Order: sequence, then C-alpha cells, then structure tokens
Amino acid sequence: MDAETKDQLSAAKFLIDRKDYRKARLVLEDVDDPIADKWLDKLDLIAPERRSIFLGWTPAFTAFVIGMIIVAVIVAVVALNTATAGSRAIRENACSGRYDRYSAEWQNCTRGY
Repeated sequence: MDAETKDQLSAAKFLIDRKDYRKARLVLEDVDDPIADKWLDKLDLIAPERRSIFLGWTPAFTAFVIGMIIVAVIVAVVALNTATAGSRAIRENACSGRYDRYSAEWQNCTRGY
C-alpha cells in the first residue's frame, strides 16, 4: 500500500468518525484498494446512499430536473404570452385602418385577442 492510499484511507476514516459518510464515500470510491472496498461495503450497511423515490435518482439530481422543468414552463408561458400579445397588436393594426376604434365593427374585428 503506497503513501497516497494510506492518506486517502486516513482521510476517509476521519470523515467516518465524524459521521460524514457522503464525503467518506467519495474519498473511498477513488481508492483502488481492497480495504477501501470493504469500507464502502460497511458504509452501505450503516449509511446507505440516499436515493429519491422518483426513478431512483439522487435528491440533488431530482431537484435539478424539477428546476429545469419549472424554468421550461416559465419560458413557454412567457413565449406564448409574447406571441399572443404580438398577434393582438397585428390584429388591431389590421382593424384600425378599416374601423373606428370604438365602433362595434372594431370590437368584432379584434374579438378573441
């Protein structure tokens, strides 16, 4: 066992003693040693890696996906609102040359926007 492996195992042990299992797992996953594999197995027993109920994703990834969906919905709503406002302005411009703005014909021409 080389010095780097000893240092990584020592760091992992320190993190396990502090009950920081997530960081210890990250350190141990980078170590190519049978001891690290045994410690990872023990970590799986005492502190299994948390997974989301939804598709087995980690909570951080689930939050990321939900955030991206929310952003996509907001962008779609803004785009739809902008397109609707633009078509209304086009419709009003088309009607303004033919009818008085306050007439019944104007109301019928611009209805639905």
